[in-house]
Amino acid sequence: MFCAMGFFTAGLCIFATVTVQQTYWAQAFVVSPITSWGMDMSFPSGTLILDNAMHRHHQGLAASLVATTVNYSISLGLGFAGTVESHVNDGGRDVLHGY
Repeated sequence: MFCAMGFFTAGLCIFATVTVQQTYWAQAFVVSPITSWGMDMSFPSGTLILDNAMHRHHQGLAASLVATTVNYSISLGLGFAGTVESHVNDGGRDVLHGY
């Protein structure tokens, strides 16, 4: 789980330093695989951590709880971010302020 958080942090730090004039492939694309590794590591490790804390007959319930939490957090996070970005960026004229 610590390695997953490291990948998330590294990806966000790289993305925070992207300039407007830079091409997508130079830096922003690199963030996609890095944060994907974080997601690919956090989902199974979260499931295993919760499964190990539960009795054997509740492990399926624990895995579904992790999957549901991840899916809800992704959809809520994207919804909140999209709402904030659309209200802050001055109708698409100030892209940096939106980010």
